Amino acid sequence: VDACAPQSMPAAARELHQAHHAEAEHQEMCSQAPHEEHTHQHQAEPVPVASREFRAPPDEMTSALATLHESHDVQQHAEACQILAKLMAESEEAKHEAHHRQAAKAMVHAMDNGREHVPLQVAGCTALRVICHAGAEENEVALDVAKAGGISTVLQAMRDHPHDAGVQEAACRALRHLALHSMNRTRLCHDRGLEDIRKAMENIPDSEGVQESGCLAIGNVAFEAEVKEAVTHQLLTAIVEAMHRFPESLNVLESGVFALYNLICTAECFDDVVACGGVDVVRQAAKRHPEIQESQEAQCIISAMDGEEYE
Repeated sequence: VDACAPQSMPAAARELHQAHHAEAEHQEMCSQAPHEEHTHQHQAEPVPVASREFRAPPDEMTSALATLHESHDVQQHAEACQILAKLMAESEEAKHEAHHRQAAKAMVHAMDNGREHVPLQVAGCTALRVICHAGAEENEVALDVAKAGGISTVLQAMRDHPHDAGVQEAACRALRHLALHSMNRTRLCHDRGLEDIRKAMENIPDSEGVQESGCLAIGNVAFEAEVKEAVTHQLLTAIVEAMHRFPESLNVLESGVFALYNLICTAECFDDVVACGGVDVVRQAAKRHPEIQESQEAQCIISAMDGEEYE
């Protein structure tokens, strides 16, 4: 029996979790739901689109990095982070170059020195997210970003600006990708990362972007065994409330199912999910949206409640 699967979940559900577990070290944890393809992009966040034909002006990245290293102007730092995010979003080659040139370390240093500057925190979190979204190498890149101080800086931004939707959404999206590496997930569990994500969702309940990105970040962190000690009734309730608040948003609903499923599998908290209304909200979402109804994760959660075997 898979130690990460709840005993009350049907055997087929445990098999699904095991199959996802085997692939998870280089994918989006236990969910195959195509969040990247179907998630609408918010204006503050550049879209990662790989293009092998991209050729950045030879001095553009150098100029942005020089600004981060040499300037003391926080607005210039914010603009430099925006430039780096744009360059990296347009090309895998640019991401690799930025990683090689330790751009994450420079961005983290700038963010640490400009903690009160909201545009810098948003741009920095966004750029850190983009550099982590590095294809087959994203696990190791995510670890390198964390070693450069990425996790602590992103969490600090969330704590410094608890009611700013732009900061919280950008931070949650960054944490989602930082959580692609096991060591980062463990650190987030130990450093109250889940609590910070929960607070973001509670403090800004009307932001669809915050609710969606918060659920995605929780779902990725939840793939680590240490998450069991960090799961609380408040955390589960935040996910359920997000799904209740946005019943027409497929992005939020898919992300919520993803988070609940991974928490159930890893933290053995199925009874707690039932108690806070998690199964009911998944069932409602499945009735409203064919995409949720066809989701393997949603079917597993519902069938576990009904005592049925998922096929």
